[in-house]
Formats: sequence, structure tokens, C-alpha cells
Amino acid sequence: NAYYKDEKQEIRSEIIRYDKKNENYSTTGRSRMSDPPQILEADKIDFDGNIGFAVGDVIWRDTAQNVSISHCDSVTYLKEEDFLKAMGGRPLMTTLMDDDTLFLASDTLISFKQNPEDSVRTLLAYPDVRLFKSDLQAVCDSLVYSEMDSLFKFYDDPVIWSDTSQFTGDTINVILKNGGIHQVLLKRKAFLINSTDEIYFNQIKGREIIANFKNDSIRTMNVNGNGETIYYIQDAQKAYITANKTICSEMLITFQNNELQDILFYKMPSGQTFPMKKIERKPLELEDFKWRIKERPKSKEDLRDSPVLVKVEN
Repeated sequence: NAYYKDEKQEIRSEIIRYDKKNENYSTTGRSRMSDPPQILEADKIDFDGNIGFAVGDVIWRDTAQNVSISHCDSVTYLKEEDFLKAMGGRPLMTTLMDDDTLFLASDTLISFKQNPEDSVRTLLAYPDVRLFKSDLQAVCDSLVYSEMDSLFKFYDDPVIWSDTSQFTGDTINVILKNGGIHQVLLKRKAFLINSTDEIYFNQIKGREIIANFKNDSIRTMNVNGNGETIYYIQDAQKAYITANKTICSEMLITFQNNELQDILFYKMPSGQTFPMKKIERKPLELEDFKWRIKERPKSKEDLRDSPVLVKVEN
């Protein structure tokens, strides 16, 4: 039941060893160090001047930014640089975005400030990154997030889901605004798949795709370069009538209620129309089509479980 407090920090633990002259201390047993706005809890904490190490069920919180990292085996913390590295046990980051909560897990999480005097943080996560938010789910190998511009950058085979849409590309950027999705940018091998029934799939491909959102719903989309699309026409009763396959350089697509509404084709479009009788047994698919719904996190618990390996037959 040891306790220490000075003008900067407060420490509680079973045992505290403190060297005031050299400004270092170590704890044994469940420990809690409070250095506002940072709070660190662990089974053991060692601090030597600027460098801190924590091991055993580590929990770190930044109360000013509403950010926490938990479920990790060890944390390295540089106090002056406000740098934190969490490893082991699939560290889980939790942060508030307006009235929503974002959960993110990976094998390693790094949080730091570009300017220690500023409150803006940058997050690095790798490998096997998984993210869950009520309106956004994602998996990738590595991720960078900047609080300065609310920008997520997803790398190495990223997949993002929002409502009934799946986004893939070599690299994906997601910009948040007012706590929700504002824009999704797919760079190189951009591919969007949209389906409400998971039987027939609207598909859009291009060199680059820019999707714009409003009120967490996709509204418009620009396809720049090497555009291809397959989209299904439905009647007023939502019965499928025909399917169109079109190739052109650029497209502008509009959505309503997360469903494809209109497409404008630019620069020498060419297309085909298929009656449903011809494609009922085998729905149309563009090259590289993969519906990866089994990998989609359904809750924050899915972020820390073993990844789902899915073999997709083309």
C-alpha cells in the first residue's frame, strides 16, 4: 500500500523504490502513475529520468484527448517527447469521436506528438490492424492516423466497409469530419463493391476513386482513369430487371440511401446490357472481384481475436 506524491506526479503501488537524486523509481505489484493528463497502470513500472517501462496488463490513458490503450503486455514511454509504444497481447486503442467510439487493435501501437507542446497526436499501428466504429470497419497491415486533419491512411491490402459498401485499393485514405466519414480516397487498383442482399453486386473499378459522404452515407463518387462498372437495374418493387457493364475513362456516380442511383460516363464509354435470365446462375463479376465480408469486424471483440483467413474463389 505504498504511496508517493510530488508537485508533478502521484504513484500508488505495493512497493515503491524512489531515488530523488537521480529522478528514477520502480514499482512492484499493481501500480498506478498519474502525471496529468497521462495515467499509466501496470503490474510493474520502471522510470529512469525521461524513459519509462511498464509491463503486465498495461493501461495508458490521456484524459485530455479521451484516448486510451489497454490489453497490452508492455509499454515504453518517453516523457519529454510524449512518445508511447505498446506491444504484446494485441493492444487496443479506444477514443471518442463526438458521440461515437472508435476501437483499433494491432500487434504494435505507437502514439506520439509531432510537437510535444501541442495536443495533436499521431498514431502508428502495425501489423494486422483492425478497426471498428459504428459507421466504419477496416482491416489492413499498417495504418497512420493524424489528429491534426482527422486523416486515416491504410496500407498493404486494406479493406474498408461502410454500411453495404466495401472499398479496396493499394492505399486507402479516410477523412473524418464531425466524428463521421467525410471522404474515402482509393489509390491504385481502386475497387468498390456495393450490395444490399449479397446476391448481386454493383461494382466500380478505376485507377483512383474518390467517394464523398454526408451523414455517414455515401452520396457521390468520382472514378478517375480506367473506369469499369457493373450495376443492376431494379424496378419499383426492388426486383432485378437487367445488368449493365460499362467501360470508360471517367465516371460520376450518385447514391441514395447507400444504393447506386445514377452514373454519368465520360470519354468514349462502351457498354453491354444483360437480361437477368442470362446471369441468374452466375452473377457478373469484374476482374479481381472479391467479396471479403467474412473478414469484417462486427464488434470490438473481433479486433483482438485471431484473424479470419478467407479463401475467395474467383
